[in-house]
Amino acid sequence: TMSVVALQVWLATLAACLLLAASVPLGPSTPWTGLKLKKGLRTDTQVSVPSGGKHQQYSLYVGGSELPWLKTGHVSMHSNGRKFSTGDSSLDCSDCDSSTGEDMIGKFEESACKCVANSTSDSSQTARMTTIIRNYPANGVVYFQQFFPDGVQLSKAGSDDDVATGFPSFVMPQTEDARESDGVPLGWVTFNGNMGWDIQAGKFSSTASIPGGMAGGLPLVFVDESMTGAVVFSPMTNMLSASQARVDDQIAFGVMGGARSIPAGYMVDFVAVADVGVNEAFARWGSLLRQLHGKPEERKEQDITNTMLGYYTDNGAWTYYNPEKGKSYQQTMEDVKINAVKQGIPYAYLQLDSWWYFKAEDRGVKNWTAIPEVFPDGLAKLHSTTGYGFVAHNRYWAVSTDYATSNGGAFHFEFDGNCGVPNDPKFWPFLLQQAQKWGLLVYEQDWLDYSTDHVKQLREDVFMAENWLNQMGIAANEIGMAIQYCMPYPRHVLHSVKVTPVTQIRVSDDYHPANDQWRIGITSLLAHSLGAAPFKDTFWTERKEPGNPKYKVDVEPRPELETVVATLSRGPVGPSDKFVDQNVTLILGTCDANGKLLRPSRPATAINAQFVAKAFGATARQTELPDGEVWDAVSVIDGYQWHHVLSINLKNAFALRPSALNSVVGNLQSEKFVTSSWNDGLNVPLTMSEDRPITLTPVKERDFQLHVVAPIVDSKFVLLGELGKITSISPDRILAVRPTQDDFALHVRGFMGEKVTMRFVNTESAEIVDILCIFNSVQINLVSPGRRSCGPL
Repeated sequence: TMSVVALQVWLATLAACLLLAASVPLGPSTPWTGLKLKKGLRTDTQVSVPSGGKHQQYSLYVGGSELPWLKTGHVSMHSNGRKFSTGDSSLDCSDCDSSTGEDMIGKFEESACKCVANSTSDSSQTARMTTIIRNYPANGVVYFQQFFPDGVQLSKAGSDDDVATGFPSFVMPQTEDARESDGVPLGWVTFNGNMGWDIQAGKFSSTASIPGGMAGGLPLVFVDESMTGAVVFSPMTNMLSASQARVDDQIAFGVMGGARSIPAGYMVDFVAVADVGVNEAFARWGSLLRQLHGKPEERKEQDITNTMLGYYTDNGAWTYYNPEKGKSYQQTMEDVKINAVKQGIPYAYLQLDSWWYFKAEDRGVKNWTAIPEVFPDGLAKLHSTTGYGFVAHNRYWAVSTDYATSNGGAFHFEFDGNCGVPNDPKFWPFLLQQAQKWGLLVYEQDWLDYSTDHVKQLREDVFMAENWLNQMGIAANEIGMAIQYCMPYPRHVLHSVKVTPVTQIRVSDDYHPANDQWRIGITSLLAHSLGAAPFKDTFWTERKEPGNPKYKVDVEPRPELETVVATLSRGPVGPSDKFVDQNVTLILGTCDANGKLLRPSRPATAINAQFVAKAFGATARQTELPDGEVWDAVSVIDGYQWHHVLSINLKNAFALRPSALNSVVGNLQSEKFVTSSWNDGLNVPLTMSEDRPITLTPVKERDFQLHVVAPIVDSKFVLLGELGKITSISPDRILAVRPTQDDFALHVRGFMGEKVTMRFVNTESAEIVDILCIFNSVQINLVSPGRRSCGPL
C-alpha cells in the first residue's frame, strides 16, 4: 500500500513530468530570443570549478547584451542539520551530462548534474540532489529544477525565511556601477508581505536588501536602466514550498527554509522568462504558467462579481461592524437594496464581512454560519428578499472550531497555537455546498498570511499548504463556485494559477478613508498575469460620511481617484458608502444601466518605465522616467488598441510616447494617436507620436490625470469614447468597430431606456462629433459619425 507521502510525491512528480513531456510548444505566439544562457549548456559542456566547488557554470544574457546580466552562484543544500555547498567543496556536483530535446515549452538544451553531500563515512548519511537546467533559446525561457531521488532528512535551514536548498543562485555584484567583470548593472523589483503590496526595488548589488523567505521575494524581476529587456524569476510548479533568500552574497532559489524533511522523489523548480519590457515579460511568463497548469481565462469572466457592480461591507465600509441604528444587519442589508432601487444604482450582489459568523474568544472562526442576532431569518431569507448573491468572508480557524474532530466535529484539522487549517478533503464540499444553498457566489479566504505565520505545519511540511488550498479549490470547482484570495503572501498568489476557481485576488492593503491603498499598478500585473482579476478593495464615493465609530477619519479626499482605480482594475468594483449618501453619478460611471461593469480589456498596470524608475530612481533619466505612478489600461476592439493612461502623484513632467504604452500581444499598435483628458471631459484632443510626445504634467499629492489615447487609423474620424464613463472605450460597451475613410461605425450595446453618447473627433476639420443613442430595448445599435446617426443594427 502506498503511503500518503509517497502518493503525494508521485502525484507531484507525475504532474511535473506531464507538464514537460508533450511536444506542443506553449506561450505567446510571438517568440522572443533575447534571453540566452551561455557556458555549460552546449554539447561541449564545461564543468568549471569556481571557488573550489564543482557545478554547472552559466550566465544569463538578455536583449543582445555583450555582458551577462546574471552569473552563476553556488549550489547548496541542508541535510542532517548541516549546510553543504559547492562553495566549500562539501557538495560535489561534478557528475554532469548534456542533452537536447523538445517539450511543452519548445526545443531545449539541457544540462543535468548529480550532486552528492557526504557528511560522514557512513553512506546512509549521504544526501543527493540532481540539478537540471533547460535552456529554450527560441522562447526566452530558462528552466531550473532540483530533484531529490532519496529525499533529504533534517533539511531545515537556519530559519523559515532561509532556503533549505539553493539552485539556481546568482552572484550579487560588489558594486552598483557598470563593470565588465560584474556584467550589466541591474535593478530589481519584487513583491513582499500582505497582498504582495509592499513593493520593494533597488539596484542589484551585495548591499541590496532584497526581501525573501515566506513573506515575499517572488516573483523577482530584473531590469536594466536602458530598458533593453526584463527577466521574471518564479517557481513553476510547487509554489507554496518554494522560496528565495540571500545566501552569503548570492540570491538563491530553493525549498523553503523551514522544511523539516524533503520526501524521496520530490522536486522544486523555477523558471526565468524574458522579454523586451516588464509588462511583456509578465505576459509571456503568465501565459506559460496558465497553460502549464490549465488555468482557463474564461473562468474569471464567469464570476459575476468580476463583471457586475456590488455593495461591500468590509473593513473601510461605512457598514463595517456598524448596522443602522436600532436595526439588525438583515434589516440594514435589505435597506441597501431599497435605497439602491430608489437611487437607480444597479447593485447585483453583496459582500458580507467577518461580522456575520461565529468567532471564538481568540477571534478565530468557531462556526461559519450566520449569528441569529445578525440575521434573524438567516441568509437564505436575505438572498430571497433582495435577489442578491453573496461574497462571504472567512478568516483563520480557531482551535475550538466546531468542525474539528478534536472538538467533537467530523473533520481533521491541523492546529498550532491559536490557529488551524483543515486537512480533510471531505470538509470543503460540506462547507461550500451548505453555503451555496443560502446564495454564496464567492468564498473569500482572508488571513492567508496570518495562517501561514501561525500554523507551523504550513512552513515545515512541503505538502501541507498545497493540500489546504487544493482541497478548497477542488470542492469549489465541483459546484461552480469562485474563490477570492485575501491577505495572501506572494506565494499564495503564485499558487492561484493552479486553482481554477480562484477568480480574484486582493492586490491592496485594506481601504480606509484617506489612505493610499489605491497603489495597485504593480500588484495588478501579477494577479492578471496568473489569470485572476485584481481586486482593489472597497471605497467611498462621497467625501464625508460620519457615523462609523471605527474610523478616526470620516473624510475621503479623493473619491474620484478611488473609483477610477477600481474601475480600471478590471476586477470587482464595490462601493461601501453610507448607502443613503452615495455619489450616484460617480458610481454609474463604472457600469451600464444594468450594472455590468464597463472595463478595459487589460487592467491598468504600471508602464515599463515606472519599474525602471522604481529600481534606479526617476531622477536618473529626467523626463524619460516618471517620478510617480503612470499606469496604462488597454482596451482592444477588433484588433485596435485604445489606452487609458492614469498618472497619480506625479512629481515631474514625463514625456509620454507610443513606445512607453502597454500593449496586448497580437493586436495592432498605431504609430499616431489622439489624446484627450478624461478630467476635462474629452474636450481638447491633441495628437501624439514618437517624435511628438505629450507631456504628463506634475500633479499634486493625491491628485491624478486620466488620458484617453486613441489610435489614428484609416479614417478621418478618431473614436475618443463614451462620455460620462470612466472606461471611455470598453469592449463591454463597444462590441465592434468598422472604420472607413469617411466613417467610424460602432456596434454599441445598451439597455432599456439607457442613453449613451459617443464622442469622435474629425482629424480633417478638428470638429468634435457627439452621437447620442437612446435604447428603447435591450439591443445593439449602430453608431455612425459619418452619417451623424444611431439606430438598431
